Amino acid sequence: MNTITFAIKSVLVQNLIMAVIFSILLLLLLRAARKRSCKCLLAVSLWTAVVLWFFNSPLWGFSAVTVGPKGLKLHYGALSVAKNTTLPVDTTYEIKTYMGGVRKIKKLYYLELGRHRSMKVRGRKNLAILQDIGRTINRLNDRPMGNICIP
Repeated sequence: MNTITFAIKSVLVQNLIMAVIFSILLLLLLRAARKRSCKCLLAVSLWTAVVLWFFNSPLWGFSAVTVGPKGLKLHYGALSVAKNTTLPVDTTYEIKTYMGGVRKIKKLYYLELGRHRSMKVRGRKNLAILQDIGRTINRLNDRPMGNICIP
C-alpha cells in the first residue's frame, strides 16, 4: 500500500498562525532587548513559554495524518516539535462527536488515534475525511481497528 497523507485542517494555515504569533513575540523580544527593559524581557519570555506550551499541549490537535506501512505520522505544526510523532500501524482509532460553541449547539468531530486527538472539524465533508482515515487504517491492517461514527 502506498503512503497517503490526509489533511484534516490545513497544515499551511496552522504553520502560518504559529509563525505570525512567534514573529510578534520575537519582535517584542528584540524591542525589549534594545530598550534594555528587564520587565519587558521577562514578560515576553513568559508569553513565549505560554505560546510554546499551548502549541505542545493537549488543547492543540494534529491537523494531518500520513498513513503508510511504516506507521501513522501525525503532523501538529512547526512549533509543536515535542508532539510530532509516528504511531504504529496497528494503533486503534475512534471518531468522536463533540458539542462545541458558546451554547454547545455546534456538532464537531475529531479523530482519536491512541491518546492523540485531531483538530475538531464541522460538516459532513470533513467527517468524510476522518472516516476515510479510519477506512485506510482498517485496509492497512486487514481488520477493523476502531469505530467509524455515522451520524
